[in-house]
Amino acid sequence: MANKSFTSFFFLLLPAFYHAQVVDTGMWITNGPVNAMVHQGNNLYIGGSFDDVGPSTGHGVPLDTLTGNPVYPYPKVDGTVYAVIADTNGGWYIGGTFDYVGNVAQKNLAHILPNGQVDMQFTPNINGAVRCLFLKDSSTTFQAKGRLYIGGDFTSVGNNSLPYAAEIDPVTGMPVLHPDNQIGHYWRPDPDSAVHDITVSSGGSHVYLCGAFTFIGGAQRNYLGKGRYLLWLCAGLPDEHQREF
Repeated sequence: MANKSFTSFFFLLLPAFYHAQVVDTGMWITNGPVNAMVHQGNNLYIGGSFDDVGPSTGHGVPLDTLTGNPVYPYPKVDGTVYAVIADTNGGWYIGGTFDYVGNVAQKNLAHILPNGQVDMQFTPNINGAVRCLFLKDSSTTFQAKGRLYIGGDFTSVGNNSLPYAAEIDPVTGMPVLHPDNQIGHYWRPDPDSAVHDITVSSGGSHVYLCGAFTFIGGAQRNYLGKGRYLLWLCAGLPDEHQREF
């Protein structure tokens, strides 16, 4: 009986001596299932339903414009990237459907710094796919500060209901309040379905959106919409509360 108790106690303690395993993220991968493998010497022989073997790059890779080679370092994206735009400072924004960029939890929209690191101050938390990006920098006369416009399949940014299109701060990733700073007064064109592309006129006075929507800003506009600076209303406000977006 004493020996049985000692054995049970020993096995209860044993897991404390194990260490977490580290995955080799630099190991090459295939484009299909691997069904068998044999390790011999310094080689690993594999077989399966694939026709290509190459480095694991993630789903978004910065490339040298002259050589086409990857530019290191960069964080691997765990998901699909639909849109990329430069931040004018040597970094870039990426949008898509992903949960992690590198080892950082970043949902569907992220800012990559010039050193290849994820910007930890940029935390928009988008609840659906981001399919298009447009950065309006501070050189325009439209507004003193830059703005990042995003479109896609999402319905919220952070805790704010902003369906399919939003204007966010390029530094924090948070929706931009209108000049009166009242709670909830955001740029909100309210398309009734996904936005596939978005752009801003050179003077900054108009925003153009296209996508799968048939209504936008309360008006019927099949698949293409144009918003003037003072045209669209904040949701739930009467006509006299028209404001800039």
